[in-house]
Amino acid sequence: MTHFWFKTCGLLVLASVVMLMGCKKGDSLKTAITKGTVTFNGSPAGPGAEVFFQPVGGNAASGDTKSAITAEAAMGKTNDKGEYVLTSMNGEPDKGALPGEYEVSVTWRDVKEPELDPVTHSPVMGKDGKPTVPEITNKIPANYTNPKTSGLTAKVVEGQENVIDFTLTE
Repeated sequence: MTHFWFKTCGLLVLASVVMLMGCKKGDSLKTAITKGTVTFNGSPAGPGAEVFFQPVGGNAASGDTKSAITAEAAMGKTNDKGEYVLTSMNGEPDKGALPGEYEVSVTWRDVKEPELDPVTHSPVMGKDGKPTVPEITNKIPANYTNPKTSGLTAKVVEGQENVIDFTLTE
């Protein structure tokens, strides 16, 4: 009887190990290099503008067009020349996005940190007695920060380098 349990447990452990060996991160992601340049009123939007690709419908790579829950978004940050390279949210850095159609948003903000108390290193109190908070201002019109109102779209094609530039205006 003991021999039976050892055999059964051994087979279960072996089956578990075999199943886990096939579950490596990124196995199912077939991203395509996706990069480009973002300009605002003719000048590079950067450094620090964030470019977000939100899939239209579901995950294009799996053929699921019914559920946005399985979709794979991607994002990139611009350098001082306004250039970005996308990273899939669950993929390797700078490896691109899954093939498919995307709605795109861009955020580019200026953050002014609050003044800090030199002794406590915490934000100084404002005139209202509350701690001061960072001042955040958009460097581009707010409509670009929402993929539904930005008017920006993109198509990522499998098997090629996708260069997708965005020209933003006031």
